[in-house]
Amino acid sequence: MLDVACGTGIVARVAAERAGAAQVTGVDLNEAMLTVARRVRADIDWRHGDAAARWPVVSRSGSAEMFPAAPGSALTSARVRAVVPPS
Repeated sequence: MLDVACGTGIVARVAAERAGAAQVTGVDLNEAMLTVARRVRADIDWRHGDAAARWPVVSRSGSAEMFPAAPGSALTSARVRAVVPPS
């Protein structure tokens, strides 16, 4: 599971509790947030950067929805649509 814009990793930690840490990757552009996430759950794969690669399941914590006019939010939405297969 890929948690895009994972921040401090709240959603990724819940996913890891359910699916196992080996099944979860958190990605964020904010290294300070990832530092907190790594401190709380070092066993999860935390990555600095954007989510240009493909994963089978994507969870977004809400950053783009909260700031729809933010620079890059349309690009983020487009990448998530490209990664998530239609249901």
